This record gives sequence, structure tokens and C-alpha cells, in this order.
Amino acid sequence: MQAVRGQIVFVQLDSLYETERTVYIVMEHVDGNPILDTNDFKCNYSELQRASFLSQAVEGISILEEKGIVHRDLKPENLLIQENGELKIIDFGLAIIKKHESMKGGLVRRAGTPGFVPPELLAPSQNF
Repeated sequence: MQAVRGQIVFVQLDSLYETERTVYIVMEHVDGNPILDTNDFKCNYSELQRASFLSQAVEGISILEEKGIVHRDLKPENLLIQENGELKIIDFGLAIIKKHESMKGGLVRRAGTPGFVPPELLAPSQNF
């Protein structure tokens, strides 16, 4: 989360607190609804607004790629539309940072929501 600090398309990490047994993560409060939970998405937003949401999502994914971050659970429920029309990408719980040397064999552990995992990641003999 520190790698994308200040990028408005991502939910922001405010602080971390740690005890002997627990880590507490304080995140930015986001007033928004998941992109598919909005009542009748096509009726509530114009084509121009929907294109803007897509553009913001692509911008966020591009920033992640530049920083070497793999979200691994990108799905409509993790894209929030705020009342001001900005999109926020949330839920970095499965995210990893690619390390060039340690990632030579690919992503070893498969992760993500089954209905949104690309088929090539489900193939048993593949490393990504």
C-alpha cells in the first residue's frame, strides 16, 4: 500500500498498529458502492461516465504494473464508485510485489476469487 500512496484511484493506508498478537490496519474511509452493486448500472450512469470508470480502472492497473504489484483479486466488488464520480480500487489482501530475481519461476501460489481467475491460472501445470 505504501507503493501506491497518494494515488487517488487506490484506497489509502492511513496507519498500522501492532500488538503482540494483532496488526491493526487503518484505511481511508471510502463512501462508495461496488461497481455492480449500484442499482441498474446502465441506467444510473451515462456512457461517458461508464467510460470514465473504465479509464480510471485501467489507469490504476497501469500504476500497479509500473510499481511491480499484482493485485490478484481484481473484480467488480473491489471497484468502488464514489459519489463524486471517482473510482477506488480496494482489497489488496492478496496483492504481492513482484521481485525480479525471486519471481523467475512465476507466481507459484494461485490466488483470487474463483469466478474471476483467468483460465490460464487454473491450469495445474502452469507457473505465472
